[in-house]
Amino acid sequence: MALWGTIVNVLFIIIGSLIGRLLANIPESMKNTIMKGIGLTVSVLGIQMGIKSSNFLYVIISIVLGAIIGEWLCLEEKLNQFGIWIEKKVGGKSKGNIAQGFVTATLIFVIGAMAVVGALDSGIRGDHQVLYTKSFLRCTDFLD
Repeated sequence: MALWGTIVNVLFIIIGSLIGRLLANIPESMKNTIMKGIGLTVSVLGIQMGIKSSNFLYVIISIVLGAIIGEWLCLEEKLNQFGIWIEKKVGGKSKGNIAQGFVTATLIFVIGAMAVVGALDSGIRGDHQVLYTKSFLRCTDFLD
């Protein structure tokens, strides 16, 4: 099934969100330690995938062009403004939480590197491994 990686990813996002609602009182030191471990794991995965690339020049060019286009279009500022607009429409009690949550969720779930690469691998090659890894890592977002 071509969409299996996406289905698992969505389920784990929901599971992580539910766990986050239930486990709101995790000690800050434990959150930090786990997040550092996850960050290290993602870094190793990224390095491993970059080294595995037979055309590393494409990786460099893609990063540089993506940075130039993103800065030229002021994408970060526009994403923040859209989050603030959503917050005003929804009318959140604590200023900044809805906008910040929207921006964070968009960066993690929609336009993150693992989301893009995982979706491409899943759809083109039928390899769901990156999406499975992303799913498990995102299931721990309740720590943030």
